[in-house]
Amino acid sequence: MRTKEQRIEKYTKKNKEINQAQLRNQIRNKKKSVAREQELEIIVNSIVGFDILRGHYMIYAKQLNKLMGKYHSDILDSEATILQNVWRARGLNPDTMDIIDPAVGFIKAPSTCGRFDVALFDVDVFCGW
Repeated sequence: MRTKEQRIEKYTKKNKEINQAQLRNQIRNKKKSVAREQELEIIVNSIVGFDILRGHYMIYAKQLNKLMGKYHSDILDSEATILQNVWRARGLNPDTMDIIDPAVGFIKAPSTCGRFDVALFDVDVFCGW
């Protein structure tokens, strides 16, 4: 049977190895996020220029980027629409925001609208608001 000191030494060594691996992963993820943030800054600066609202457009681009990593498909579309409405209400130009969206990588999913027959019933498909 191991002594108390031997057990403590074993788990201390194992925890150091785990902590080193976690630290390496955190550093790698931080480098990726810093690189992406620099890309976003270049994109926003090239689109907006030296406008007084450049910082707000940068925040909008970061929030949109965060949503893209968190959600997908229809949920992403609805969350992005909410985000766009919030920032439009805060005074950002909708045309500039529409230019930033695809530059950041957000492309709105196409909606299916129209009318089609299902057996004997005519069905209207409503899209958007």
